[in-house]
Amino acid sequence: MQYIIGENRRVAVKKIDDELFVIIEEVGSEKKRIVFTGPRWARFLLMINEIDQKVDLMMANQYIFFNKHIGGKWYASVTTGFKCVDLRQFYFHPIGCPKPTKTGIALRLPEWRNLTAVIPDLMEKNSTLLAIQPCSHQHHNQESEMECMECSPFHDAEQSFLQRLHPSMF
Repeated sequence: MQYIIGENRRVAVKKIDDELFVIIEEVGSEKKRIVFTGPRWARFLLMINEIDQKVDLMMANQYIFFNKHIGGKWYASVTTGFKCVDLRQFYFHPIGCPKPTKTGIALRLPEWRNLTAVIPDLMEKNSTLLAIQPCSHQHHNQESEMECMECSPFHDAEQSFLQRLHPSMF
């Protein structure tokens, strides 16, 4: 099942090995896409209203720099000067912070509005997605969250970076 959200842009739900994935992509491109696992999609759904608020503020000429972790190495961004919602994969840069890659998709604002409009139908037709929780709901303490590659994908890289900076602390 797929929904067209813009020219050559679509959102689809695919079942692979009994697991559902939600894919937002530009047709024909390997890099202009995001593939949501069930838990990552659940976490993304929880932040849609916040993203909408940031888009509205940006459209009202407010300064916005919003960058929120979706899960894994993926982030959602809304930034003044760019009329889009950017869903992008990041990597850990040696200077000590996550940086964007070329992999991801920048949804133009009409595409973002189309995506949010089709989500209720998508969820209704794929009711299994309703039962999936973000993995962060399963962590019992901060340590288990820090060890989770979905919630803290750069934890090991950050630790390694800090150890190189301040070896006496470790």
